[in-house]
Amino acid sequence: MANRRVLVLSAREFPLGELCAMRLDGELFGIDDCFASLDEFESPALRAAAVAAGRHPRLIAEQWTAAWVWGAVPAPPARHTFCVRLDARVGRVTSTQTVVREVALDPAEESSIGPLRLTTPLRTVTDLGRWGEAGAGSPEPPVVVAAIAALRSIGGLSLAHCLAELERTPHLPHKKRAQELLRRSAV
Repeated sequence: MANRRVLVLSAREFPLGELCAMRLDGELFGIDDCFASLDEFESPALRAAAVAAGRHPRLIAEQWTAAWVWGAVPAPPARHTFCVRLDARVGRVTSTQTVVREVALDPAEESSIGPLRLTTPLRTVTDLGRWGEAGAGSPEPPVVVAAIAALRSIGGLSLAHCLAELERTPHLPHKKRAQELLRRSAV
């Protein structure tokens, strides 16, 4: 069977008022900041297409954005998080709903779904464990633990494998917090 392209529509293709009218008429449904036909099923491919729409192709979805695309959390984050490799050059991102950081990312820690590059379930698990509850307005630990458990299931990741990944890098910031959240996700 041939792969078919997942189509999402945004205000770049049609006026927002027209898209909203089609949604009210029951022809489209909202997916993040985009719209999709009712014929589409919400899937990682559809969520990836919505996140990739209008974004630079060098951006790599990570943390809560990657967790949503993989299907580990039910709703997209209020602010999408992306990373770029240290050697990548990306112009200034001016959206207040997008956070971009430079990271050292091994090619094995990156995956692609349709047009979107994103961190693998393993990298997303370790990132959420380390950074998932840091800062004001962040999800509570039970939400982080549930997301980590879902990602472990999606990626077929054992607790031992995830803990070994954290041990692979010495002096990793927030390693103890990540280990604790990983152990709680295994209960």
